[in-house]
Amino acid sequence: MNREIKKYKNYFDKFISKLEFNEAVKVLKALDILKFRQEFTLKHFVKKIKSVKGVYELRTQYGNNEFRIFYIYENDKIIVLFNGIKKKNQKLSKKELEKIKLIKKAYDKEK
Repeated sequence: MNREIKKYKNYFDKFISKLEFNEAVKVLKALDILKFRQEFTLKHFVKKIKSVKGVYELRTQYGNNEFRIFYIYENDKIIVLFNGIKKKNQKLSKKELEKIKLIKKAYDKEK
């Protein structure tokens, strides 16, 4: 499956611009894999965010750093990137969840 990847506003670009070169390469490679693979084959790397309907996170790691990229499926052929974070611990903080909710709400309004 070959999906198109779109970015919603500039949230993802801001995230990726703050990463070191090798970290950014790793994140972009993970997105490339997501673009061409079925979600169920990536179940270790893809998780549905239960508290935000329709939002998923793609997990990847570089060195000791973990990264989460938040996205939705617009349909079966389009992935819309919201934002990303460099994780400091396993759980998403309330602040991170609120930001995802606000981005999703804004996206839904514009649709």
